[in-house]
Amino acid sequence: MFHAIPAREKFLKSDATERNYIKKLFLNYALIHFQKKWSLVHNGKQVFHFNPCESLLERITQVTKPEREKKFKPIQYQDKQLELYGVVGDASLHFANAQYFWIFVNGRPVQDRIIKKAIMDAYKRQIVPGSYPFVCLFIEIDPQQVDVNVHPRKSEVKFLDPGSMYSRVHETIVSLIGAEKV
Repeated sequence: MFHAIPAREKFLKSDATERNYIKKLFLNYALIHFQKKWSLVHNGKQVFHFNPCESLLERITQVTKPEREKKFKPIQYQDKQLELYGVVGDASLHFANAQYFWIFVNGRPVQDRIIKKAIMDAYKRQIVPGSYPFVCLFIEIDPQQVDVNVHPRKSEVKFLDPGSMYSRVHETIVSLIGAEKV
């Protein structure tokens, strides 16, 4: 893609790494826009094909293994300033890496250390240390309450009230999965 632009080619990683970046970006947008058809093809082979879905849960089931659906717990929280929704996995659904760890703020895939800490702390006594839970969390918040200009790619955000955000996410997940190891 960038072979004609030498200044960019030197920044490309290995083919496998670049494919993983593309796969992650593809899955992010397939989750955000679950009502649309998505297809990813590499070297003539279909990697992913998702038909339009009625719900986020249906798309998540398409993205992951269908037998995992019984371990999903829908998350729903709303107050005057914030709405949280999505899916978290029960304590038995954890992984060695963060491949099933998605956070979206106002329809944008992001990485935020406050939200990640709230999620990991909620699962602290539930999963093996060093593993990651299954999380697909959407946060809808007043744009005035979040700064998206923290990172050039807009992949990181900064909340005006990080303590409140931490508490809401942590408490909502703990209320779903419990506080003690099962």
